[in-house]
Amino acid sequence: MRLTSGVLLAVLAAVPAGLRAQTSTGFNRVISPEVVAYWQSRDNGDGGGTLELLVLWRGSPGWFSRGMGSSGSGGATGGFGQWNAYHTMSFGDITLTIELSSTSKDFPPATTVAKILGREIPLSEANVVLIDGADSGAPRVVGTRRIEPAFTGADPVTPAIKSTPDLYEFLNCDATVPDARLRPMLAAICAQLKP
Repeated sequence: MRLTSGVLLAVLAAVPAGLRAQTSTGFNRVISPEVVAYWQSRDNGDGGGTLELLVLWRGSPGWFSRGMGSSGSGGATGGFGQWNAYHTMSFGDITLTIELSSTSKDFPPATTVAKILGREIPLSEANVVLIDGADSGAPRVVGTRRIEPAFTGADPVTPAIKSTPDLYEFLNCDATVPDARLRPMLAAICAQLKP
């Protein structure tokens, strides 16, 4: 079973290819016994980045490991002043989708709105979205936050959660997944994320 997938979400701006700061990418991975994280970040080209969106999808313990594996897809379209992107994650028969719309093809937070479970969230106001009931048949947004978006290195998730104790609490790292083979890996991930 694959527990990580990545998709290039937003298109390169019309600038030289060497300007990586114009690249926005989205990825997802399992980060606790109950949570899959999706994040979109921008490489600043200086060894650091900007977290644009972090979505924590929480379900019952091990929900992401049931069924026929996982997959992800995404894409972007636009023109005439309106740009749209999406990221879809599937875990077994559960599919979760994030849609983004912006007036700029770079999808900067100042002009980007995320649509998740029918709720529109301006990224200028919140860059973290908490979802509960991912595998319940009726997932719901249970909270949003605005956290410090700057990070160093390649991983925005670890510093975001380590510096925000209530996000770590949301992970419910004490839960036990049914598949004993996953327990050591998930315990190690949770230990890295603990504030």
